[in-house]
Amino acid sequence: MNKLIIIALMFALILTSCSSNNTQPSTQDDSAFITSLPFEELTQEEAETYNFILHEEYKSYELYNKIVIEFGEVSPFTKLKLSTQNNIDSLKILFQKYNVTFPENEWGLKISAPLNLDVACQLAKNKELEKSQTYNQMFNYVNNEDITYLLTVFRNKSKNENLVLLEKCGTY
Repeated sequence: MNKLIIIALMFALILTSCSSNNTQPSTQDDSAFITSLPFEELTQEEAETYNFILHEEYKSYELYNKIVIEFGEVSPFTKLKLSTQNNIDSLKILFQKYNVTFPENEWGLKISAPLNLDVACQLAKNKELEKSQTYNQMFNYVNNEDITYLLTVFRNKSKNENLVLLEKCGTY
């Protein structure tokens, strides 16, 4: 019964965020929901999944950050950068909840700015599509409600918000 209630709440939150005209996710909403979920012991595979998700978000953030630094406050990259930072902030809450050391972002020096905005758009589209597909596959490996909640939210943001923002990207 508890799982049914949580699934219904997740579905309602996802519908609310998808129907909103605001493309900036609310970290406060995510954090409130995350902290309300019961504490579950993490398996090794689930802990590795947390780290993998965080590093995927770090890589996306650094890509969008480098684009903004190189080309200025260009849409949609400023929104994508903020959205990704909000995802990282949500993950930080989970690391705190499970008393796990939050790894620093080491991707800043590993990712460089694309040559031009057309390449930037293609890289961003590929990254968001890859994240959506990867997060979708990860449901097969985890049962923890916190992880499945964030996988759902992050996958839907990549698929239904970020890729939509990128549709017109590359027409410079």
